[in-house]
Amino acid sequence: MKLLELVPYLTHPQKLSELYRQRGIDQEAESLSIYMQDVISLDSDIRLFTDEEVDGEAHVTVDGIYYKEMLPVEIALDLIETDTSLQHPNVTDLARAERIIEYSLYDA
Repeated sequence: MKLLELVPYLTHPQKLSELYRQRGIDQEAESLSIYMQDVISLDSDIRLFTDEEVDGEAHVTVDGIYYKEMLPVEIALDLIETDTSLQHPNVTDLARAERIIEYSLYDA
């Protein structure tokens, strides 16, 4: 899954719960973060990890694949809900994904 594929779930939190169920992710976990494979980029594959799965580490290797923490899911949700530049009806999922990456690189 790429970040662009995750954005529709982030813009509709009820869909996010369904994604968690489909992927067997513990919805009661205290913290869930978005990790990107290799580098933070729109082209990178993502994976969601709980803090317990990665011991709170920002860089992890799982099954031989290197991941770098991009942003906690909760912060990505908050950004989409509160960033006024993302509130316009004509804002695309691509623009939202780019803003999330920008925020994770420069503001987080």
